Amino acid sequence: MIIYLKLLLTLAVAFALIKTFIFRRESKVFLMIITTGMAAGVIAALFPYKTVQLTGIGIYFVFVALAFVYGFTANHLKLSARLILCLMAAPIFMYWLWRLNHWHGNELLLPVFVLLVGLYGLFTRAKLKNESGILIMLAADAIAIILEHWMKSH
Repeated sequence: MIIYLKLLLTLAVAFALIKTFIFRRESKVFLMIITTGMAAGVIAALFPYKTVQLTGIGIYFVFVALAFVYGFTANHLKLSARLILCLMAAPIFMYWLWRLNHWHGNELLLPVFVLLVGLYGLFTRAKLKNESGILIMLAADAIAIILEHWMKSH
């Protein structure tokens, strides 16, 4: 069953990289760096070796934090678009912080919140075309987290 989660994350990384590098609207170097860093972290986290997995999660963790900083400081975006980017990056960052420190709590609420913010962004048609690679990986991570919890409970 875990293979399906790995496939989901790999497809999300591939789609995000294609969206960022092939179908990009503008050449935003910082967005490309964030997307590539997140993709490298996800791919490394999918390796079977524990050391490589932890390194991948750490890389992903850092680049999710950079995505939050980008959303916080991107003055060319509307406030609603900046909030969507920040409100999708912050809960994923907090989830992995909880997970890496083995803290207990309602960590499943964080990925659900990410998906709700993503749906809000879709319904309001937020103008985040250049940032869609980041958002795709954050949403896929949230879905994978929810599915992993669901599979462990059944």
